[in-house]
Amino acid sequence: FDRINGEFKESLKSKLKQEFESRLITQLLVDSKQILWIGTTESGLHKYDLEANSVDWYFDQESINTSFEKLTIHDIFQSSNGTIWIAADSLLQYVEQSDSFKVWGMEKGLPCNYVYEIQEDSERNLWLGTDKGVICFNPLWNFSISSPALNDLIMNMDFHASTKLQDGRLYFGGKNGGVLFDPTAVLNTQILPNIFLTSLSVKGEVKIPNLALKQEVELDYHENFFTIGFSNSDLTASSNYSYRYRLNGLENNWNYIENTDLIAKYTNIQPGDYELEIQLALNNSNWNDVKVKTLAISIKSPFWKQNWFIILSILIVLIVLIVIILGAYQRLLTKKNLAESKELLLRAQINPHFIFNALVAIQGYIYKKDEKSAARYLAEFSRLMRLILDNTKEEFITLEREIELMNYYLSLQKQRFKEKFEYSFDVNEDLDLMFIKIPPMLAQPFVENSVEHGVSKKESLGHIRISIDQEEDQLIYIIEDDGIGREASAKLKRNLKDHQSYGTEITEERIAFFKKQYNAQISCLIEDLYDENSNACGTKVSLRIPMNLI
Repeated sequence: FDRINGEFKESLKSKLKQEFESRLITQLLVDSKQILWIGTTESGLHKYDLEANSVDWYFDQESINTSFEKLTIHDIFQSSNGTIWIAADSLLQYVEQSDSFKVWGMEKGLPCNYVYEIQEDSERNLWLGTDKGVICFNPLWNFSISSPALNDLIMNMDFHASTKLQDGRLYFGGKNGGVLFDPTAVLNTQILPNIFLTSLSVKGEVKIPNLALKQEVELDYHENFFTIGFSNSDLTASSNYSYRYRLNGLENNWNYIENTDLIAKYTNIQPGDYELEIQLALNNSNWNDVKVKTLAISIKSPFWKQNWFIILSILIVLIVLIVIILGAYQRLLTKKNLAESKELLLRAQINPHFIFNALVAIQGYIYKKDEKSAARYLAEFSRLMRLILDNTKEEFITLEREIELMNYYLSLQKQRFKEKFEYSFDVNEDLDLMFIKIPPMLAQPFVENSVEHGVSKKESLGHIRISIDQEEDQLIYIIEDDGIGREASAKLKRNLKDHQSYGTEITEERIAFFKKQYNAQISCLIEDLYDENSNACGTKVSLRIPMNLI
């Protein structure tokens, strides 16, 4: 705008960057060299040379690892020595020689995240309106200080303003109102500066370059040689302050140091949780009025000393011991358990063998569509299966249950083979059937052979006779049939290539087991029967079982 002629000249829009068109202008400043500085929202900073009619644009500043792209520039200020300062999320200083910016943020000692206003006092200290209140910053000493009286003057995007009066007093306005103060009086008030941590080094190498925002750090067990640097926010960096520190959890006594060597050094610290405590005082003679800074430090234990590893190791040792003990115990019981397991297995093998032969009968009724016979047969078969399941669980059963089972079995087989045979039981009346116990189903495979391979193959009616008697201390168990005999049955088996019978073999193995396990003289004799013409007329199986087996 030309004040003399009272008119606007050409627009600067054409001389600025394209991104500027959709952004707001937040700040304008003409510096001492007639350079117009233009701040925007999210579109960076523009520098317009009025005499040369040229524009420089600052947007992405790779050299300082920052960018104006998402920043709002709140204030542009030129200090008395000609330096241009920018208030954004940090305090930025324009360096004319390199045409670049230097960032002053929390890692440089500023206790704030955002800077909104900039003013300068007569001593060339910068006073900053921030989101943490009003603070004083001296670029020469690279430190800031805050006054308790100014801490409540919090500023934000919507509430921030400042000005300097002719008498040197400063006025700042923010969310909570405004404050007018004499900067010299504030600085002359004796206030201890804040302590801030600078860096942490491990074995001479910097591990954490900026500790300003850290409340705690965690180190590995081999990082137990470390030093921590610290400083204060005194504008003049006075050497009148005294320092002392200690690592709570390790020591109770204080370590006193000079202002010129502000580091806390520790070596060979054992794993654990500690707290570094640093105190600042005006001098060594008065430690009642101090500023305090603390940092939690945790040094991890090596994995072989951590609880999870110790517990796991103990569990592994216990498991190994248990395995060894169980192994030794198992070997002691192997002989007995092996024999008992074999007997259980042999008894279990009779089940599927017997069930298969019994189901063949039901299958025959179903094929012939004889529903009533199939239903009756299935009912008796269910009762028989119940008896078998109960008996095979026991090592010995009563003679009464043995006879009941054989009776059910022969009844079912008689129905299956269309009444082709008769059967009978001849039991000595003096025998106590409920007291005498024998191995379950020991005779069943021989009874099955009498039916399947003996009487069922006859053209005429067959007979099976089961007799049980006592001879001295032995039980005599005889299965006798008038079937076709073993020789004729063997010829038929050879013609049935797919047929294979295991019942007799299993019984022989069981008898061998009882002989070995109980030293029982169980015997089994199989005889072929012949008529007067030397023709085969049946088979006779005689079992001798000791009465005192159990």
